[in-house]
Amino acid sequence: MILAEHLTKYYGDICAIEDISFEVGQGEIVGLLGPNAAGKTTTMRILTGFFPPTSGKAVIAGEDVMGDSVSLRKQIGYLPENVPLYMDMTVADFLNFAAAAKCVPSSLRKKRVEEVMDKCVLAHEADSMIGKLSKGYKQRVGIAQAIINEPKVLILDEPTVGLDPNQVVEIRDIIKSLAGNSTVIFSSHILEEVAKTCNKVIIINKGKVLAIDSPDNLSSEMEGSDRLVLELSGDPDKISDLIKLHPGVNSLELSPDSPKDALTFELTVYADKNPELRRELVRKIVETGFGLYQLRLEKLTLEQIFTRIIRQGGVRN
Repeated sequence: MILAEHLTKYYGDICAIEDISFEVGQGEIVGLLGPNAAGKTTTMRILTGFFPPTSGKAVIAGEDVMGDSVSLRKQIGYLPENVPLYMDMTVADFLNFAAAAKCVPSSLRKKRVEEVMDKCVLAHEADSMIGKLSKGYKQRVGIAQAIINEPKVLILDEPTVGLDPNQVVEIRDIIKSLAGNSTVIFSSHILEEVAKTCNKVIIINKGKVLAIDSPDNLSSEMEGSDRLVLELSGDPDKISDLIKLHPGVNSLELSPDSPKDALTFELTVYADKNPELRRELVRKIVETGFGLYQLRLEKLTLEQIFTRIIRQGGVRN
């Protein structure tokens, strides 16, 4: 349904995205995840035909986004990060206007307005002025206008930004309800939103795709090593040197919450999956005279997976 091939975009001498490729299937909900200024908005604007790529190609519902723009826009619903709403219009009037602008036949407009207001839980605000609505309800109006023409593809740029926790849950539920009828791709820098909403994640940073997979598969791939958290006492530098030289240990991280002058500190060890290695580490630490108060094996959270992928510049092979 969505195909991006080697998309690159320059603004003058600045490269916003470089050689981005991915594919999104019919009915999927896909999260484009990355920190601020990663290239998410640029990618989405290219997909909507807002502006052309410097090189590469994007195809939506079988049509090149740089082809017949009118035909393409009938296939797409778009919610930009800053929702363009007319504050002096009522919700119903604005949605009627959006339906007309998107070439919904006049005989179907009233029905479609009612349907999207029900879908977005807006019926009780039909006669309210948009300017007087809360940010959460304005966001609902933005989503309603995006789906008024029953698009095959829905592109949402940071749909939950600035919302309170209750509003975030409501918008998340609306997005999930659209799966199947539309292919949905939305951008976010909030890991929890992607994990709870999407069946596929595209991680992007500094204009490049670093990983594409389901949250579960990313977790499995990044957990090729054990993540051991040790609570220790002694000289952190000497203990680190001792542990990192042990065969099977891949990397170490000293907890930033553990100052070197503290009595105890936490050290995270990434090591080969091997129960015997854990026993050897415990023996070596104790025999050397350092204090070991706790050793626990932890599962990576999506946030930790994201951080490691960003640091490594992609999923390791």
